[in-house]
Amino acid sequence: MEPSARTQGSRLQGWAVWGATLFALGPLIVDGLAHWVADPWSRYSAVFVGLFVLAIRGHRVPRRRALGAALIALVLAGQITAALASTLWAARPLLPIALIGACLHLGTGGLARAAVGLWIVAVPFRVLRGLGGAELAAEIYRVAATGLSPVIGPWLIEGKQFTSGTTALTITPDQGGGVVAACLTGLAWYAGVMRGSGIRQRAAWLALALGLALPVQLLATGLAIGLAEVGSDELATSLPAALGWMLPTLAVLWWVHGRGSRTGPDAR
Repeated sequence: MEPSARTQGSRLQGWAVWGATLFALGPLIVDGLAHWVADPWSRYSAVFVGLFVLAIRGHRVPRRRALGAALIALVLAGQITAALASTLWAARPLLPIALIGACLHLGTGGLARAAVGLWIVAVPFRVLRGLGGAELAAEIYRVAATGLSPVIGPWLIEGKQFTSGTTALTITPDQGGGVVAACLTGLAWYAGVMRGSGIRQRAAWLALALGLALPVQLLATGLAIGLAEVGSDELATSLPAALGWMLPTLAVLWWVHGRGSRTGPDAR
């Protein structure tokens, strides 16, 4: 078989495997889309769909067909079990495992690059709440408002409500830095594999991302309070979490892909 025909056949096989895998994962995908619609704070994870595609695109590695097929089968079994138990939401973390399995089966991306898909699933709200996200968010609001006092004037935090003049913002667990930490670690991993960094440097970047989560959340909360003074309270309530992942995402994309940046050696 000529190389061009072999390449075409491999490409068709790849599309077939991806199509079958995504079709089989339909219930989990629909559940994930519903999560993004119902909970705006979770939409940071949608960014990693695009980053996952960018990470694996055009990068070939030796196939690990048996392992990849086993992972996909395991996920499908877990999806069926969760659906029968009416707890499909609990199976959301299985979705990226299936994507990694497809990558291994096809020899696309490699494990390190495919692992970007782990961040496609948003951190569970139960985790944010269990880690004291609401209490931490209130403290972040308190620090940000203290710094902005000369601008916004008197302010008050009472329960889950922040008020300043005519501004009233609702404090929620997703504003406590957990969403920002999840996004920053995913961006750190993506930047590491795309620039060909070794595992030690990637680990160091993950640690740095965790360390930056609270400062970035504080900055985002301060911006939200400031914008609430001139805009909609309802919109500003969603900004502490949204700005916390939007701004770092733009910065990482510019750093990795902007200014004609070149990625380093391909990470396996």
